Amino acid sequence: MLIIWAILAFSCQDDEPEVEEEEPKEVLKPMAKASIDGNVFEAAEFSISTAVSGETYQITAMSAPQSISIFFYGLPEVKTYTLTDDIGTSGASITWASDQLSSTTNHRVENGTITVESFDDNLLKASFSGTAAKVTDPDVTVEISNGEVVARFPG
Repeated sequence: MLIIWAILAFSCQDDEPEVEEEEPKEVLKPMAKASIDGNVFEAAEFSISTAVSGETYQITAMSAPQSISIFFYGLPEVKTYTLTDDIGTSGASITWASDQLSSTTNHRVENGTITVESFDDNLLKASFSGTAAKVTDPDVTVEISNGEVVARFPG
């Protein structure tokens, strides 16, 4: 009987309650990518800058010589913004430049969307697409598709 009790006592000591492991959280790093008329645009973490001025939140992604600038007029909200030629009512805007050093190459998205998927602890994740018209010649357009951006704002 003593032997059975010792075996049971010894085997019960090693039983620890099972602890469920949490799934690792996705670590988002600043980045931007899109297809511009079928051509790949990619900007890595060190090429993403952000700024907050008053109530305007700005993201600039650079992939020389191109750039994409995204503006939110007010605190970015988790929702889909419909981009039109009226920036004031859109609440957001996107501009692509084929040459970041020349404002004559700017194309503003006037028919598209940007969807803010998350905005937590100043880290924004969004997707976007649309038709962008050249600022100096609205008849010249480009298609922006499969756009994604992750950016961290100061704060």
